[in-house]
Amino acid sequence: MANAGDRFGRLTLHSPGKNVYYGNQVNRKWNCICDCGNKTEVFLSNLSKGNTKSCGCLLIGCKKNFKHGHYMNRKPTIYYSVWQHMMSRCENKNNTNYHRYGGRGIKVCEQFRDPITFINYLKNELGDRPKDYSIDRIDNSKGYEPGNLQWATAKQQRANQG
Repeated sequence: MANAGDRFGRLTLHSPGKNVYYGNQVNRKWNCICDCGNKTEVFLSNLSKGNTKSCGCLLIGCKKNFKHGHYMNRKPTIYYSVWQHMMSRCENKNNTNYHRYGGRGIKVCEQFRDPITFINYLKNELGDRPKDYSIDRIDNSKGYEPGNLQWATAKQQRANQG
């Protein structure tokens, strides 16, 4: 069952769209908002199977895809990738790690839902990401929020899983 706010790739479900009938079968469409800002209507089955991941901007490299300045040669910068993965772990029920994050109540605070605000926080508060480090929550029972983030190695993160 899909709900408004569910994420699939770069698309966030906004509201139910048209039902399309094929004989006795019905296929639901959803109105979605892409991370680049475009609105599109997509079959839910294509989203859940992973066949559709954006409004098309990933395929055609639309200018809006680059509006925040965190894409280089059609690839996200490391900071934008950190944001995308964080959002997916917490919001996308199809993410393989969702049960460890969103599934157990780990949330992204409202201000970090904006990639630019999140990236500026990382750069200004945590500094440049050291090689082989990734984002870590200091208190594992809390969400992604100011004061609860640090750069950590995989070994440090395993020790913090308590």
